[in-house]
Amino acid sequence: IIDLKNSINSFINGENNYIINIENKDEIYDLNENYLILKNKIISDRKRERDFLSNSTHELKTPITAIYAYGQLLQNNDDEEFRSKAVSRILEESKKLITLIENLLFINKKNYISNKREEEVNIKELVLDLVKKEEEIKTNVKILIKDSKDNFIVKGNREEVEIIIYNLLDNAIKYSSGERIDIEIQNNKFIIRNSLDYIPEDIINR
Repeated sequence: IIDLKNSINSFINGENNYIINIENKDEIYDLNENYLILKNKIISDRKRERDFLSNSTHELKTPITAIYAYGQLLQNNDDEEFRSKAVSRILEESKKLITLIENLLFINKKNYISNKREEEVNIKELVLDLVKKEEEIKTNVKILIKDSKDNFIVKGNREEVEIIIYNLLDNAIKYSSGERIDIEIQNNKFIIRNSLDYIPEDIINR
């Protein structure tokens, strides 16, 4: 038991050279076998994440270099055909960049998820703050807010709640066909509405 404890502590401290062999097939033997399975999985996961981060860092250079290069060329080129192709390439490389960053953020989220803190989040204050930030970007869409005097409190991780509300607000603005977004915060409900001319058949049921 002492050897097993020392082996676990050694692994926790970043060392992997403390290995024990238990011959008697009893409960301690089973415990050690399960520990070895878990340890090998952790080692494998760490290696996969390191490789992914290393490859992603290298891959980030390609779209960034292309975007920068085409941006420079656009500054001094009045050829409409070239400008059209350059803009298409910049958009294409930007999509690749976004995908890579989203994957990196997912890995980062896995690393911090065990440390995230729950707290009371004031939805009303959060929405008002996010709307103010959106209006500062000078969006063409008018945002109208109807709220009650009462605060709307939920318990959760503030960062994650903020991401959810930001995505809802951002999508409402991005996909609106009108000039106005309505937000309602009342009776412990958060409602956001926009206008659409047409919803494609393949997503209307969702």
